[in-house]
Amino acid sequence: MMGQYPNAGAGIKQVFVGEILVVVGALFSLIPLVGALIIIAGFVLTLMGLKKAGEDQQDYNKAVTLIIINIVVSVLGAILGFIPAVGGILSTLASVASTVITLLVVYQVIMTSNGLLDSIGAADISGKGKTVWGLYLVCNIIGIICSILDKIPLINILSGVISFIVGIVSIVAGILYLIYLNKTSKALGA
Repeated sequence: MMGQYPNAGAGIKQVFVGEILVVVGALFSLIPLVGALIIIAGFVLTLMGLKKAGEDQQDYNKAVTLIIINIVVSVLGAILGFIPAVGGILSTLASVASTVITLLVVYQVIMTSNGLLDSIGAADISGKGKTVWGLYLVCNIIGIICSILDKIPLINILSGVISFIVGIVSIVAGILYLIYLNKTSKALGA
């Protein structure tokens, strides 16, 4: 039976729109203030959506907590980057931590949604979520390794090429994630 989780459906729909706003905001990075405002609106909408989805399934609240932690880690990373001699290393570590936390947010959203989808017989959408998660996991692991290798002379050239390829696959994964969120919101009753 589809539509048993209207709060989760509506919340995931907000997450879907929030994620689109983040992408649009990044595209507007040439106009920094406009881009930043759009990205902030996207983050707020995503948080509100996850909170709404949490009314039907509390596990979505774990993703909210992770996003808040990620904001703190990102801000600390930006501040620590200004420390002479070690700022670059600390900033890189914060960036890696932020990537891992973002990965955990995606995992939490997909796995929580998949639990609901499976309970209403939408295993086809749930299967697509597992594929998206697998792509995110592989891309992020390779991305983290490349960000570390990027600090080593000569190896950084190969790392750059691999990062470029991973970037393209990550764009595909992001599009698939958006499709997954949209289908999930509809299946859950949005």
